[in-house]
This record gives sequence, structure tokens and C-alpha cells, in this order.
Amino acid sequence: ADVGSGSGGVSMGGTSMAAPHIAGVAALMVQANSGWSPEAIKAAMMNTAVPLRDGTPIPLSGAGRVNAFRAVDTNVYAVGLDDLISLSWGVPMSRNDSVTRVNHVTLYNEGAAAQVFTATVGLQAGSRTAGATLTVAPAQVTVPANGSAIVTVTLNVDMTQIPVVYGAVEEYYGFVNFTPPSGITDTLVVPFYFQPRPYSQLEEIVASNVITNPESDIATFEITHRGPITSSLWAYPALAW
Repeated sequence: ADVGSGSGGVSMGGTSMAAPHIAGVAALMVQANSGWSPEAIKAAMMNTAVPLRDGTPIPLSGAGRVNAFRAVDTNVYAVGLDDLISLSWGVPMSRNDSVTRVNHVTLYNEGAAAQVFTATVGLQAGSRTAGATLTVAPAQVTVPANGSAIVTVTLNVDMTQIPVVYGAVEEYYGFVNFTPPSGITDTLVVPFYFQPRPYSQLEEIVASNVITNPESDIATFEITHRGPITSSLWAYPALAW
């Protein structure tokens, strides 16, 4: 309510506004689905959210803006990682040129009729794109009445293509989408996030000589490393007598 306006309202943003709003939606969901677990309530709320109009990305907006009606009305919800609901590959670190990671999404159908979904996966606008490929299988999934079905989401990262910029966060994020025949407006979404980290490892240092007299002797050394990125090296000479 907009204080002092009579019957007017005002829009505000922030945790103090979001917390009671989400709690109220959760209460409606519990009333409509008294047997659902907290995980199911959270999943349905996230799955049916819609993107913010200003394009705020997943790291700041999560699954999006809650759609109270769809959250209460849906019979199907999708769970990635336990508790999180979303999928996270965390920080895949590797000195290999390529990395493969696998996660799963489980769809639960609390309704009396089977539901069919087309499964797709894609990066959100604003995400880094270089070097990362995601696939989901099967491409079409049937969730039986009062049953569940599992899809596999595979992440392949070409570490040689990952940008390595000092001070920058290489964030990759997007959605796994489950679209029913009724259309995209009824799509269920599961957000995902990861930050790949390629690195190189020092393998060998070989010196061609030993410095006995620092005033006249010269020595060279060769350093080799292995990994998907080119390392930088700073050398600081030190003399002792």
C-alpha cells in the first residue's frame, strides 16, 4: 500500500518486499497441494517463474519473477540438484583441453494424466558462450501420471576456448526448458550455472649452466608447462654473497 494515498499502491524492490510475497505464494501452494514437500513447493515456484522484463540475468534474478497462478496450478515440477532445484556445475577446473560433466533433472507428475514435454537447453542472453556446449537427452520426455521421469544434461567444455581475463568472472548460465504441447507459455524452467577454470601446470625447468661468478657467468633455462592455456611467468633475479 502507498501510505497516505488512500487506495493507491506503490511498487518496491528488495528482500523486504520479496520475502512476504514469496511466503504468501508458498502458503497458497501448500493450501492447494497439502501433501507436497518443501522441495516440491520450491521447485514448482521456480519452474513456473518468468524472466524479468529488463533482462536481469540469472546470477542476479535466479529463476525469474514468480507467477503465483502457475505455481499453484501446475501438477508437474522439475528438480535438478537436491535443495537447490537448479543445476550447478560449480567451478570445473582442468589442465586438460576438454571437460565433460553430467547432471540430471527429475520431473515429477502429481496429476492423474501423463504429461509430455520437449526438452531443450540454452544459455541466457548475457552469459559467456565461448567453449561451452550443453545437450539434453531425451529430447522428448513423458512423465507418467503420479510418476517421474529423468533427463540427462551434459556439459562439454573446450578449455582452450575459455576466455582468461584477470579480474573477470567467466560466468555461464541459462535454462533447461520443458515445453508441453500447449506452448511456450506453459514451459517449466530449471536454471543452471557454472564457471570453468582452465589452468596450466609447470612440468620441468632445465638450466644450461651454473653461475659461479655473477659478474661474468651467464646461464639460460627452459621452462615447460602443460595445459589448455598459455601461462605467464615473471622471474626475479636474486644474488647472495
